[in-house]
Amino acid sequence: MVKWNAIHVTTLAGLLFKLSFCYVPFKPPLVEHRTLTSQLVSSRRTFGSAISEGNARRQLCLSMISSPRNMDDQDYETSRLEGTHDKDIVAVKRQTIEFYNAFTSKNFDEMQRLWLQTPYIQCILPGLPFPVNGYESIMEMWKTVFGASDDAFSSTVIKPSSMVVQIRGKIALVFCNEDVVNGRFSRQMHATNIYRKMGKEWLMVHHHVSPSADSMLRSEWSKTLKLSAC
Repeated sequence: MVKWNAIHVTTLAGLLFKLSFCYVPFKPPLVEHRTLTSQLVSSRRTFGSAISEGNARRQLCLSMISSPRNMDDQDYETSRLEGTHDKDIVAVKRQTIEFYNAFTSKNFDEMQRLWLQTPYIQCILPGLPFPVNGYESIMEMWKTVFGASDDAFSSTVIKPSSMVVQIRGKIALVFCNEDVVNGRFSRQMHATNIYRKMGKEWLMVHHHVSPSADSMLRSEWSKTLKLSAC
């Protein structure tokens, strides 16, 4: 049996003390492992997103190839609406021309047909001290104008020019000049006509005329249109 003396104990204690400085306990690199794991997960997600985006693009291309009429259908709807709008503009211009033809020819029956039969329409003519409201009153005014006109007014031709048409739904606005010609005399008026679409027909709901500043026939026109209250 080995007997431990003081020298042996001292030597062994010194050796253990030195070894304690050399021993480093092993710990797994948790931080590096976690970082590597997160990078791997992120890479997988990025790769998965790229695959998803690629699949989405492929599906879009396939849908466009399998349904080539999608864009054509949109173009058709747009062209159809534009075509309808163009037809309405033509119809409103035609209605405006018919109005001035009825005015020129003093055709009362035609004038009756062109207006919407409602109490909410209005007509404003130069020389009148007030607007005329309602279908019945406006027709009575036209009857008076056509019946009481002198020879000069009877031979007067009224034509629209510089016509501008704007359509919003069932309402059409027409801004134009009225070229009034009687022999060697002529002048220009400014008019605003408003129409409302009823079914397939555009009917007048408002007619407003103002004489231009350089009119040559303002006094004669005013004399013709001096009417009693309707």
